[in-house]
Amino acid sequence: SLRMNGPGRPWSAACLDALSELLGETPEVTQKVMFGVPAFFVTSRVFCCVWGEGVGLRLPTVQAQSLIGVDALAPFRPFGRAPMSGWIQRDLTLPIVGAERALIEAACAHVRAL
Repeated sequence: SLRMNGPGRPWSAACLDALSELLGETPEVTQKVMFGVPAFFVTSRVFCCVWGEGVGLRLPTVQAQSLIGVDALAPFRPFGRAPMSGWIQRDLTLPIVGAERALIEAACAHVRAL
């Protein structure tokens, strides 16, 4: 089921639970709100958010661009705006394993290093 709390778009509670479980033990990761949806931050910078039935992820711009169209990855376009540079999105399969887990961990590592 999708939830709504603020100006963002409806988001999946199951995706939030899966991300919270995956990231709960990661040092310095906190959960806040971005665009009215649950988001995860490291060193006070956002690296992923729950968006609809999936996740938006912040990666190095070149890497993000190279992944668009691969394995259901698309540009991250909050509210239908122009794509955010360095961001991709995709629906999540639950539980989070394999390539999805690696992308989420890569986004966290990228933002931690900024």
